[in-house]
Amino acid sequence: MSDDIGDTIPASPEVPKPSVLELLSEGPGLTDLPDEIAQTLRDAGGDPFAVSVTGTDAPAIPLPAGALLTVVRLAASFGAEGIAAALRPGAVTVLRGVLPDDTELLRSMLAHLLPPDWQVKDPMRGTRPGPDALVFLEASRDSKGKLSDLAVFDLRRKIRAALDSATPVLIALAPDIDLPPALMPQALEQRRFAPVTADILIAALCASHSATRRIDEEAVRAALPPEVQLADLPMLGFSLAMQAKTARAVAERIAAMVAKAAPGPDTGPWLEDIHGDTPALRAARQIVRDLRGWKTGAVAWADLTRTLLLYGPPGTGKSWIARAMGNSAGFSVVSGTFGQWQAAGHLGDMLREMRKTFADARASAPSVLIIDEIDAVGSREDRDRHNFNYKVQVISAFLAEMDSIAREEGVIVIGTCNHPELIDPAVLRAGR
Repeated sequence: MSDDIGDTIPASPEVPKPSVLELLSEGPGLTDLPDEIAQTLRDAGGDPFAVSVTGTDAPAIPLPAGALLTVVRLAASFGAEGIAAALRPGAVTVLRGVLPDDTELLRSMLAHLLPPDWQVKDPMRGTRPGPDALVFLEASRDSKGKLSDLAVFDLRRKIRAALDSATPVLIALAPDIDLPPALMPQALEQRRFAPVTADILIAALCASHSATRRIDEEAVRAALPPEVQLADLPMLGFSLAMQAKTARAVAERIAAMVAKAAPGPDTGPWLEDIHGDTPALRAARQIVRDLRGWKTGAVAWADLTRTLLLYGPPGTGKSWIARAMGNSAGFSVVSGTFGQWQAAGHLGDMLREMRKTFADARASAPSVLIIDEIDAVGSREDRDRHNFNYKVQVISAFLAEMDSIAREEGVIVIGTCNHPELIDPAVLRAGR
């Protein structure tokens, strides 16, 4: 089977090749089977909704699963109006949450969302992009998927080159990379690469596992795992699951994959197991509900509470609640302390370790970054002038990392401490 979905769409010299979205919207002849025959088909593992008047239950032209899902995810990420806006002269759009493994396929599938005769271009390759072109930019990685400082520099160089023309630009960002500070978010159109939800999967299955563009949607939804778990399955897992014969079998295979990958009953802690109605628990539960909604696309990242400070006497469960939030939201948990960072050595070593923790949180996104004993950051208003320059540099570097995280999607920061009054006011500022 070809990796290029465009190669699977028939065309003649006289008739323009239809786009993938047009192909998905076509509706071949439908048939309403008698109830008895439909139930017999279900009992045999078939799908009566997928059977056409010719008796077939599969599309005439098979579509590669990964390519198909990518096209539907792109369409869901933008919508018709969003695509039109992204193609306006001078438009700069940032698509966040694009995993490294998805980048190459995303680039090749973009062409199916563009108007006829438009092309996807790289400003550093070949001739200067023409008027009917979309410049696509992403950071290159080595054979092990690692992101080097040189790759980040190269991406910024490409961005500068692309901005020299009025050609629209699309920047695909993985969770572990951020834009140059000079590119203020307010000047950009920022979107999130839509995760695979039940609706997106069903739209794809209607094209890949039906001759009628219909499937037994009720049975598929009943077989699928919760969307919070669905969002954690990698694209390779979906591609494997979609090798099953029917849409319901695909859903059952996905559910089995998710169940096998789920943590065992001894893994924890879980927010659901912590009883009480304290302000901290109420805030934690609301944030977890919102994080689950974000994973399914129901809540925008901008509408989330993305930072939380848990403070109180020792032994009151602050770190326990923070870890439980990550587990219950289905987020990775990354932790660090100023004590650990300072143990690395002198100022440069300390800052290197601190930045590494923040980078680990980005690379593990979606993630919860827990900073225990955050009051050790200190305050520039402290009257004790001992090591004042050291303290200023530490606080400034910490604020820079917090601001960088705030410009991205996928990482929330939870601080825990005993003495919030010792924390620099800039760290506690609303919005940070």
